[in-house]
Amino acid sequence: MTSRKLHFTIICGLVAVLSTCWCRSIVTDPTGTEDVTAESDAHEKALQHIQEMRHHSCSSPVPKLIQVKSVYPSASKRYRPHCVLLHRCDNDAGCCNSDRKECGPLTTETVQLYFRVKDPFVGRKEKVMKMSFTNHTSCHCADSLHR
Repeated sequence: MTSRKLHFTIICGLVAVLSTCWCRSIVTDPTGTEDVTAESDAHEKALQHIQEMRHHSCSSPVPKLIQVKSVYPSASKRYRPHCVLLHRCDNDAGCCNSDRKECGPLTTETVQLYFRVKDPFVGRKEKVMKMSFTNHTSCHCADSLHR
């Protein structure tokens, strides 16, 4: 067998193996779930998990770094700092007791923060700007708009 034929045979074999594995991964259940209802402690473990999630309910906002440009979009302006630390109520802030509800802000406040802003199209000089942002101050579970 020539060297080229050998390489071709090896490559075809690898393609066959990889495509078989890939096809098998499509057919099998990718969720990683398993029915363990019959196990003696399964119900107790599920109840413990439910109780643990109650300790992480949607109640307090969590600090998050937000890009200034996501609030004040500009193709040319440069903000320093370019991020702001705000408190947010979202699904990272807590878990609601139903997948039909989402964690969201109950109350908010406006905060004023100072930034150095440079816009090269307006001039070379950097300005100090006071900019308004919304801070979430308390959270609650509300009906999901996405369902």
